[in-house]
Amino acid sequence: MPLGIEHVHVAPADMIAPDLAVKAVGKASITSSRSAANVDLLLHAWTYDQGHSFWSPAHYIARELGVTDGLISGVQQMCNGGAVSLDVAMTYLASGRASNALLTTADIFRGPHFDRWKSDSGIVYGDGGTALLLEHDVDARPSSHYIRKHVEVPLPHAEALHRNTSVFEHTDQATFVDVRRTKKQFMERYEGNFKHDMMSATSRAVKMLLDGAIDDPPAQVRYAALPRLGFTITKGTYAPSLDWCEQVDSELASHSGHLGAGDLYANIDYAIGHALIPPGKFGLFISAGGGFTISATLMEATG
Repeated sequence: MPLGIEHVHVAPADMIAPDLAVKAVGKASITSSRSAANVDLLLHAWTYDQGHSFWSPAHYIARELGVTDGLISGVQQMCNGGAVSLDVAMTYLASGRASNALLTTADIFRGPHFDRWKSDSGIVYGDGGTALLLEHDVDARPSSHYIRKHVEVPLPHAEALHRNTSVFEHTDQATFVDVRRTKKQFMERYEGNFKHDMMSATSRAVKMLLDGAIDDPPAQVRYAALPRLGFTITKGTYAPSLDWCEQVDSELASHSGHLGAGDLYANIDYAIGHALIPPGKFGLFISAGGGFTISATLMEATG
């Protein structure tokens, strides 16, 4: 199966995943114009080992950054965790319960219990941390990019894709992660066409996102980014729902691999950093995670 991955980032052996989130916040100077003590909402999402089996990595990140007030919490929805954090944060900002939200993700897919090249099929995993700062546009400084809408489409009948379908297994961090095996078991028992179901869910998410928000998608949505997965998956499952968009980026994994819960934020950062969305136009971002859930996010570039 063609993957298209040229290289991935591997974290130092002495580093834990939440430290990557802290570094992401610092690298982006994301709190340079806002004191960490004034962060209203901090949400941290992850997929795999955070360095300790019984603790709150979100609170570790808050302590390292100096965040002392507001809601601090973890979000666990596999590789769609960053998207769910965004959904929660937008709800908080819209309700007035928060004026800003600092969202982080971090994952390290370290051996010997996780093989970033072989534990899963069609996906290569890279270590990384991401961060996103949201501010309510009523209170915030003028911004060049706005998140206009976000939607989620769940497929809970596919939750067994990542577990043994015959018996629940009590696992720990010393258990080798073999997603190839669980996917094979799931597909052998699945009554239907799973790829078709995923494609339908993606199409539904895109339609929900655009309805009432965009009058002329081909003219207004000028860039779309897909999850950082193997190219056979991105081009065969997700891209067909966006065949009307002039630029669909399906190969972002080539120099990073799949970043666990961080694909969405990394893709937003990439679009902004490379000025891929013209002023007055929109970018569309697809996220997905085990469970299964497909997310779609609409971002406007204003100048």
